[in-house]
Amino acid sequence: MKSKLLVLAVVCKHRYWLLLGLCILLVSCSSPSESKKPADVHEPISPELVSPAEGAVLDNGCESKTDPVEWDFSWGAMAGPIEYNLHVAHAGSTLPVINQAAIYTTSFHYSGTGYIIDANRFNWRWKVRARLILTDSWTNWSKERSFDVEPLNTDCR
Repeated sequence: MKSKLLVLAVVCKHRYWLLLGLCILLVSCSSPSESKKPADVHEPISPELVSPAEGAVLDNGCESKTDPVEWDFSWGAMAGPIEYNLHVAHAGSTLPVINQAAIYTTSFHYSGTGYIIDANRFNWRWKVRARLILTDSWTNWSKERSFDVEPLNTDCR
């Protein structure tokens, strides 16, 4: 804008001093939003995983099915009205054990009758994403964390 006013001042020589004064006033009184570049647009932040920690060993059930598999997951809260989606799967599986959306808190408790066979105890992965309800858009998935499952029948009654 400054350069346009200066060119205009040269063209209109008889109003030079008036336009020069206007130019100085406009440059010195410009609002901060005019003088700064627009804020960078950031991708939505994904939820921060809290528990279980990387490499944790989680509960397993019993062959007798007297003790269910009990897993607890938690993550950090995000601002605004939020819906979370938890995804838990074994590294070698095609389908997740948990793919639960419509979670409106920052934790989820899983209880499943059954057990994990010893061949599938290792290399479980979990991640979370959030849906910003006001914009109806999902964040990126969080970083994945891995966990293992204790040996079968470890805490059977």
